[in-house]
This record gives sequence, C-alpha cells and structure tokens, in this order.
Amino acid sequence: MATVRRALRDQVRLTITYQDRNGASTERTIWPIFIAYMEEVRIIVAWCERRQDFRHFRTDRVHAMTITTDRIPERQDALLKRWKATQLRHRS
Repeated sequence: MATVRRALRDQVRLTITYQDRNGASTERTIWPIFIAYMEEVRIIVAWCERRQDFRHFRTDRVHAMTITTDRIPERQDALLKRWKATQLRHRS
C-alpha cells in the first residue's frame, strides 16, 4: 500500500496487473484517487485509462504494481468530484 500512497501523494499514474473475478488478468494504467477500507478488503478507487471510466480495484487482486513518473493530468480534487458525481448517478 506504500506504493499507492506514494502515487497519491505525488499525483502520478500506477501500472497494475489486475485479476478480475473470473480469473482473467489485464494490465491497467490507473490514476489513483483514494484507498477505501471495507470489512474484509481494501479497494483502490481510480480512473482507469483502459476503460476510460472510474473503477474500484480490490488490492487482493492486484498481482503487480509499478509507480510511474507520469503525472496525472487532472487535479485529485477534480477527479474526486467527478467520481462522486458518477456514484450519485448510479444510485438514482
């Protein structure tokens, strides 16, 4: 989690290898927004470049993670605001 926290602090992209619930692995470049702690899992909330949308990545399904030097092109508070708006739309 130190790598995620560093990416959040430095506002840089992460490259992850992620395994979905069906067992398929994909490489993703993400813009981390925050880490959420649920009862049994931790989740990285991020913008996913591959999907061009916000995604929630379970940390127990992340099999590799590399911090990049590529800055996120959008301010973190703006990303958070957009993420919140999408969550409200999904609930209504």
